[in-house]
Amino acid sequence: MVLRNRIALTFTIITTISLCVIMAGMYLFFYQNSLRQYYDRLEERSKIAAQMQLEQDELNYKILNQIRQQYLRRLVDEREYLICLDDMTNSDDTPVPDFFNQGLLQKINTEGYAEFQLGDFLGVGMKYIDNQGTYAVLITANDYYGKQKLVSLWEIMLVSLFFYLLIVFFIGRWYAIQSLRPITGMIHRMHEINSRKLYLRLEENPKNRDELTELARTFNQMLDRIETSVEAQSNFIGNASHQLKNPLTAILGIAEHTLHMDREPEQYRQALRTVEKEASRLRLLILQLIRMAHTESRAEDSEWQECRIDELLFEVAEEFNALSTQGKVHVDCTEFPAQPEWLQLRIHKNLIRIALSNLIENARKFSSFQDVKVRLRVSSHHVEAEVEDKGIGVPPEAISGIFDPFFRADNARAFPGFGIGLPLARRIVRLHGGDIYVRSQPGRGSVFILRLPVEQDFN
Repeated sequence: MVLRNRIALTFTIITTISLCVIMAGMYLFFYQNSLRQYYDRLEERSKIAAQMQLEQDELNYKILNQIRQQYLRRLVDEREYLICLDDMTNSDDTPVPDFFNQGLLQKINTEGYAEFQLGDFLGVGMKYIDNQGTYAVLITANDYYGKQKLVSLWEIMLVSLFFYLLIVFFIGRWYAIQSLRPITGMIHRMHEINSRKLYLRLEENPKNRDELTELARTFNQMLDRIETSVEAQSNFIGNASHQLKNPLTAILGIAEHTLHMDREPEQYRQALRTVEKEASRLRLLILQLIRMAHTESRAEDSEWQECRIDELLFEVAEEFNALSTQGKVHVDCTEFPAQPEWLQLRIHKNLIRIALSNLIENARKFSSFQDVKVRLRVSSHHVEAEVEDKGIGVPPEAISGIFDPFFRADNARAFPGFGIGLPLARRIVRLHGGDIYVRSQPGRGSVFILRLPVEQDFN
């Protein structure tokens, strides 16, 4: 069943149930009210009957009876009974029915009034005290017209319910179609979007802030990310193939040129050293590409652990200081928090070590191996590690691209590298829910800020 029919059917069922409940309440109210009115009429008839039967010696019975027959309409199958409660005997020749038992007469005698029902007949009994004694006046009648009104009401309700079902279903279906029309348009638009038409977007109505507009906006944002990812992947593949092709071309060219004719041993050794250099460069590039691809798996080796970020930072600084006497790494402890537990984070230790190492290595390389300062500070929501250098800096127009794979600013092309370190570091930090920011002035140095969230579980 299509969605619009399902919505219309559900709407019809819910409203029909509600209408049935309302109709049942109305029918019950009408029935109770009709019954109450009929009992009131029987009570009035019983009072008239008592006065006619017991006070005829005091009034003109013939005139009263004539008025009663002419102006007071009798009920259907109306019957009157007058019973003396003093000796429980009938006061006239009308036979007393079996249902006038001792219990009913006792109730009339005790309470003064009683209502009863027997089959199609309704009746009331009333206690009447006269100078001749104490009597029970009973009136029974068939509420024929009241029952006909109830039957007519029931038929009207059934017919109304039938037409109501038809009208509500078609109105609900029309409303469902109108409500789902934007979704239908979205579906048609989505069918047009493919890998060659990622630029297409769903229409958004800026005046509306309903769920459909939010859905279209969210879908368009997802398309933006996909388009960006596809473009980045295309650029990555193009740049990677270019970077891989250069050392391979050099290796093949040297090998072909060396094998073309006999050479001196020293020339062979020189060719092999060049091949070794290009092969090492190719190996380093492949390892970095593999490492970058490994971060996409979100560290599935389950090495997430509780770790003190300051201890990890000291370990990385000591490793750099032990490997080289140039470009010392100094850790500034002046802004460390008073509570050491604030530095306790749940991280992938090896990946964060790689991110910190890449930032420090870049700072040393682009400052011609001058000293690098690292600060660590904690706020209520983040832990920040600032890596500051006094190097060449980043031009303002290049800041937006330094985190793209293989991108290199114009003033950085004289330095060795492939443009993978910063993108890899940012990808690692974003896996942890954080990010990397940069402040830089060309010729004066740069500050790279690695920010990680506090008290967050990333597994």
